[in-house]
Amino acid sequence: MGSIVYALAAGNAVVFKPSELTPAVVPGWSTRSPRSCRSIRCCSLSRLRATGAALCRSGVDKLAFTGSTETGKRVMAACAETLTPVVIECGGKDALIVDADADLDAAADAALWAGMSNAGQTCVGVERVYAVDAVVRRARQPADRAGPGAATGEDRAASYGPMTLPSQVDVVRRHVEDALARGGRAVVGGVSSRSGRRTWTR
Repeated sequence: MGSIVYALAAGNAVVFKPSELTPAVVPGWSTRSPRSCRSIRCCSLSRLRATGAALCRSGVDKLAFTGSTETGKRVMAACAETLTPVVIECGGKDALIVDADADLDAAADAALWAGMSNAGQTCVGVERVYAVDAVVRRARQPADRAGPGAATGEDRAASYGPMTLPSQVDVVRRHVEDALARGGRAVVGGVSSRSGRRTWTR
């Protein structure tokens, strides 16, 4: 969204190609986002991977990519063939550090939101939190109540949506198992599933 808005603000035309793994979210933007997205006119653009590769070589003046590091490398290599300027926004191992003199209630709220928002599928999502015990105590109850929604998007009681890639569930599971094996303690959750959904439970 950031890449689209600053390009439009500078008077550019924008071609948006969403990931082939994500829902077609663009049609809602022009009607539900009254200010920043008023200029977007939606079209049905293929979400196939080949479409993104073609755009890299299409002669656009600049390309902005948000996604995985591996795909980012391929995008950068394709753009290098034509010297097309490219902005690569890839995920990292983002850490949040909270010391005792911080606003601990705000820190607990921020840690939960930053780690669970969009099921953690955000380029600036927090993957590690280093915090004093008081933050953990404050975050425990809301974390215990939080739960993901179904892939159909019909679970209105959910705190956040499902993971886009089913294989990512196993990645998260391995992270939890590794932490427990190294002496970590699951204050909330564990590695079992509940109600047929891939969720962390006690």
